[in-house]
Amino acid sequence: MTGPIWQPSELLAATLLETYRDMFKAALAEGTRRNFILPYDFIPSFFLPILYMAIPHTKRPWLYQARWLLLAFIVGFNVQTMARASSTNLAMSYAAGMYAFWSIMHNFALLVWMRPQFEAERVQRRKRQALTSTVNMEMSRGDTSGSQIPQDGSAVRREGQAVGNGVLNGHSGPGLNGSTIKENGHTTTQSEQTAPGANTAVYEYYWQPFPEHGTFLERLHWSLDLYATFRGAGWNWCVRVIPNPQAPVKPLSGELVRMDTIPLRTAGGYKTYPTTSAFLRAKLGAILFSILSLDFLKVLLMRDLFFIDGGGQSSPLPTHLAALPSWLVPFARHALFLWALYVAILFFLSVSDLAGFFALRYLFPMRDELWQYSSIFGSLSQVLDRGLAGFWGLWWHQTFRVPFAGPTGWLLRKGYLAPRTFKVKAAAMLFAFFQSGLLHGAGSWSSIPETKIWYPMVFFMLSGVGVVVQSATCAFFKAEFSRLPRAVRRTGNAVYVLLWLHLTVWPLLKDFTRLGVWLIEPVPVSIFRAMGFGQVENDVWRIDHDTWPHWVRGKYWWQSGFAL
Repeated sequence: MTGPIWQPSELLAATLLETYRDMFKAALAEGTRRNFILPYDFIPSFFLPILYMAIPHTKRPWLYQARWLLLAFIVGFNVQTMARASSTNLAMSYAAGMYAFWSIMHNFALLVWMRPQFEAERVQRRKRQALTSTVNMEMSRGDTSGSQIPQDGSAVRREGQAVGNGVLNGHSGPGLNGSTIKENGHTTTQSEQTAPGANTAVYEYYWQPFPEHGTFLERLHWSLDLYATFRGAGWNWCVRVIPNPQAPVKPLSGELVRMDTIPLRTAGGYKTYPTTSAFLRAKLGAILFSILSLDFLKVLLMRDLFFIDGGGQSSPLPTHLAALPSWLVPFARHALFLWALYVAILFFLSVSDLAGFFALRYLFPMRDELWQYSSIFGSLSQVLDRGLAGFWGLWWHQTFRVPFAGPTGWLLRKGYLAPRTFKVKAAAMLFAFFQSGLLHGAGSWSSIPETKIWYPMVFFMLSGVGVVVQSATCAFFKAEFSRLPRAVRRTGNAVYVLLWLHLTVWPLLKDFTRLGVWLIEPVPVSIFRAMGFGQVENDVWRIDHDTWPHWVRGKYWWQSGFAL
């Protein structure tokens, strides 16, 4: 009697991928599932709120209250998207749910937690020549009440704005002799306070609030810009960890922007780029590194049944793990998983930055200025100095920080929470990790294979617990820890972060495996397969018809579009 026929894990992965795709096609035929469609699935969450935000409502209370109807429609539509929309591309099947829940969070941030038409301002620029000639004409008529227009883009004096060695909005202002400026607790020299890509000799930069009295196209442009940013670069509500100018001293006054307050590097380690070549080297280098890493990881992970179907205690280990002690195998798997997450995010956001710089500049001219782009991740020194709190709050990408922090900011403004208290920190952490759990759980919901959508929530809530445990421990032993050498404290933080991630990442990894995330082809052309490293398949071109977006005709005309 013979035993089961051994099948290479790579062939098992291919079989499992086709099984999942067939499951979706069957559900599609039954009407229980539908395709994730562009533009259909993007109209309620993106186009409708942009149109709404382009209509003035600061003096129309009824129209401002109507945002709740819009928000209810957005929530209802996106819950339906999470439950029904999916794809034969398993990456897009996961992305459909994440996009739907992100849309809910993003619209809550802009329609509830913030009041953009009342408070938001963006950095805009205008030619100096025209403004200078206008001022000269005013001066020739004896009118000297206008703002002084500097010719070198340096100090600008406006009402309520101190210049030189004074204080600006509670921050030490930069002296003209190379003194220092303190921004968010970060002291830098005047020579560092430059805005890469900003042409202050030709343009002057000003804060533009909602153009209530402008044309519809001007308001639409402002609204579209508001919705077309993740971290808010160039806006007064920008997340504080990335380079951005100091907020206006007199909100909604159209005051000039102090471009010399934009640091090349923030305290959190986020840096912008001094030259276009430096920007391109950084982004293209990140993309190349990500592509090679994803290609390598795909080939490597397909040798391990653990990443294909969850494996089992009796599953044979691949060669690269069989040589390790048994206790080290889970560490290695978790490290590979975290590496895959890191490079996937790095790739997507680096491509997004390049697209913004080269494509969006034609719609938003300010997007061609380098200071609007910064590194995707912060400095690892924040992890070494702050532990798990530094890992999540400063080093990890802050793409969703605005909606994550929105509820806490709203509670502070309404007076429900007192500033700088333990309750504020606890609320901020709870909202951030809870929403992150829901965000990734939504991706699980929209995916084809069945899984437990609460797995991601377990991981992210445990991350919050880890931050509390470390913070409480450090506070309790503050006197003892402060006497330790810095190298020892940093080593302790690094060990704690790595150990906590190792002990708690399993629910997220298990969820990804059950969803078939590792079965997708992350790159269209596989260099490592071309070199013969594939277990069975060594075809260089990895994209098939079920991976590409394709046109589908819906029941109604508005449901037709590209199935992603």
